[in-house]
Amino acid sequence: MDIIESRVGQISVLALSGGLDTSSAPSLSVRAIRLCDAGIGTILIDLDKVPHVTSAGFRSFIAIKKRAEQTGIGMALCGLNELVRDLFEVSGLLGSFRIYPDRVSALAAIADPGAV
Repeated sequence: MDIIESRVGQISVLALSGGLDTSSAPSLSVRAIRLCDAGIGTILIDLDKVPHVTSAGFRSFIAIKKRAEQTGIGMALCGLNELVRDLFEVSGLLGSFRIYPDRVSALAAIADPGAV
């Protein structure tokens, strides 16, 4: 899996490409937790190019969310395909995360929370 990091104002975007599994989830956790500890305004994880997520990926999302809450920053996800969205729903985690259909709507909503 590849991770491309970019900034849009106070939003750090982590665009993932490839499957999120046991071998790749630790890399995501390390990058995102580093951003949490740096006090970045919001972390947006873009899953548009992620075909599947295993339980290791879900554990990573939960760990990142926990650290984000501890450090007082925001976290959101976007670009979930139907399979990944269904896995979030079946696991009972769909309501635990801010999830947007795509990066454009996520950036707009995060940049102007009053508009949502």
